[in-house]
Amino acid sequence: MVFGKLTMAVALASMVVLPQQGPDTPIIRMNVELVQVDAVVHDGKGKPVIDLRAEDFEIKQDGKVQRITNFSYVAEPGRVNPAPAGWRAKGEAAPPPAKAKNLSAGEVRRTMALVVDDLGLSAESVLRAKEALLKFVDERMEPGDLVAVLRTGESAGTLQRFTTDKRQLKAAIRQIKFNFRSRVGTDSVRQLFDDRSAAELGGGKKAAKPETPAEKEAREREQQEQSARSTQAALDRDRQEASDNRERDHIAAGTLGVLRYLLQGMRPMPGRKSVVLLSESLALRQNDASTIGIWDRLRGLTDMANRSGVVFYAVDPRGQEVLGLRAEDQVGAEFDTPNPRGRPSPLDARRQTYMDSRMGLSFLAAETGGLYLEGSNDVSALLGRAADDQGGYYLIGYHPEAGTFRGANDKAKYHDIKVRVKRAGLRSRSRNGFYNTAETAMAAVPKTHGERVVNALVSPFAANEIGVRLTSLFDVDGASGPSVFSMLHINARDLHFVVEPDGRHKAAIDVVTATFGEDGRLGESRTGSFTLRANEARYQRLMENGVIFTIMQPLKETGPFQLRAVVSDPDGEKLGSATQFIDVPNLKDGHLALSGIMLTLATNEAVKKLAGRTDGGEQDAQDSDGSAAIRHFRRGQKVAYGYKVLNAALDATREPQLMTAVRLYRDGQEVFHSDPRPLGVAGATDKSKLMVGGVLQLGQQFEPGDYALQVVVWDKLVKPGRNMVSQAIDFELQ
Repeated sequence: MVFGKLTMAVALASMVVLPQQGPDTPIIRMNVELVQVDAVVHDGKGKPVIDLRAEDFEIKQDGKVQRITNFSYVAEPGRVNPAPAGWRAKGEAAPPPAKAKNLSAGEVRRTMALVVDDLGLSAESVLRAKEALLKFVDERMEPGDLVAVLRTGESAGTLQRFTTDKRQLKAAIRQIKFNFRSRVGTDSVRQLFDDRSAAELGGGKKAAKPETPAEKEAREREQQEQSARSTQAALDRDRQEASDNRERDHIAAGTLGVLRYLLQGMRPMPGRKSVVLLSESLALRQNDASTIGIWDRLRGLTDMANRSGVVFYAVDPRGQEVLGLRAEDQVGAEFDTPNPRGRPSPLDARRQTYMDSRMGLSFLAAETGGLYLEGSNDVSALLGRAADDQGGYYLIGYHPEAGTFRGANDKAKYHDIKVRVKRAGLRSRSRNGFYNTAETAMAAVPKTHGERVVNALVSPFAANEIGVRLTSLFDVDGASGPSVFSMLHINARDLHFVVEPDGRHKAAIDVVTATFGEDGRLGESRTGSFTLRANEARYQRLMENGVIFTIMQPLKETGPFQLRAVVSDPDGEKLGSATQFIDVPNLKDGHLALSGIMLTLATNEAVKKLAGRTDGGEQDAQDSDGSAAIRHFRRGQKVAYGYKVLNAALDATREPQLMTAVRLYRDGQEVFHSDPRPLGVAGATDKSKLMVGGVLQLGQQFEPGDYALQVVVWDKLVKPGRNMVSQAIDFELQ
């Protein structure tokens, strides 16, 4: 097997093909001939209004009234309510669901992508989102609904194709779990720690009268020292806050990148579509220049949504939050007192953080004509409101003036659109604008094997004809530098084997992997061809356990990106794909970092290869459940983990001073933690890349479920703010 560069034309990278637009299908357009937007209208009681005419509307572009030339109302297809679920006794099996139907474009009633932003949800919100989505699929999904369930984070099966099959959707929902890369953390509202000194708050020791010159000098010296300490403490807090904000913005870029790919995939689908985004944080901080990049990405995303006919419904599952003092807060009597140097009090900062977290979500909904739904502990009710809003809509169009769309040398400009209903007592929602770039034609249907592979590679929807699971770990290879080590597990039962004259079984596989940056551009890519040959005994093992391919992919850039893999047979009859979100640190800045974690059964040899992995390896999955590629373990087993500590600081004796701890979480709740202990480095030759490993006993007290192993490393030689890093990997306990 030889891996090589992806040679297919990059021009195909934007080609994602789904159901075709029919010639009479109403669509939203923004080109030099016609600007056409959709609008929904409700009365004062929230009921839809469907009997309006063109003269009842006024539409403005950049404040100037436009003459409406195209007008129509697109009615909602006939609604068929699902049969209510029958009562059944506890423990009785549920009746099998109705057989899923493959819908034609004309039969589709609603097209919805249910996106769980696990990169922006707390552990509690993830559980609420799962429960609400399962209830939504059971009770609110109707015949004619075409639905997909997606996550913005990692894991195989994250991106599912659109389907009417409730079983497939519920299986995808059950895979949702708390993501340790979440920019929110385990709790929606962080615990307050107010350790500010009296001097920092403007107070301090008062002078006693009378005092001698010596006493006065001593008091003033003490005040100066206190002032210096408080100033340094405030600076440390500022640096920590800035570091935390950079990290959150980094992860937010991962969320926006996934949404961008989703919109590319939904664009060719007919009619008006929706993205229901369950997230609790897409922060746009006030008076913070570092959020300008997020603003620009959001504006570009809403422009793409408007051109793709997609409406965003942002659902905040936090419920009714308590933003005042909470029982777990550790504050003093002056917790609500701001610093004299302009820093807000801890309580004000909590409130401002909450307000900032809502801004990006509200912006997405408002700019695309959707809704921002929040403030209820009943998340399923919020999802129901989003679904009910997706009924009929008006299409309003006008011929844009010359110069609306830019020429080759013109700068980008955003045009504002305002739609107003003239009738009293009515209110409308519509898209709020577009960039001055004319739309391009739709991509052609992929016909060749290469076109199908590229389409699967760039699509946000998983190809599942071949079962594929992808585990990708950031690593540093001595020869090539920063890289991603991937384990690709393939279900051999989905492969086409032929029996050769000598009795051996033969199957051919093509594998393509590629990285996509936060801006959606294709990065590093590789292709490989494999031929599996197996005697009868090995063939049976392959059928039982599958096969694992290992790939080491060098990286030229750092930051958040997605790694995607497509597996196909040479004839292109079947395809399988998987994707994973990776955040690669910039090691050149010298900050402490960790590689990905290799987790496997303690008896497995994979951990021993962590420091010396080879590219292009192929191996039978002897115990697929306990392998590092699958990570399904049983209670009582021992698991081994390994990782690398990178960029550790060295003391005067050229030795690091590191502490480490291990934590175990189930569904976002901590169930085990070890006390921090010194990290031994005896015998290490390369102190810049320290190999670390350990063994963990999975005791009988742990209940079956989804778990995450987290390792935390502290560098005692580095100041707070950059002295701690962590890494996590998920597994399942059966």
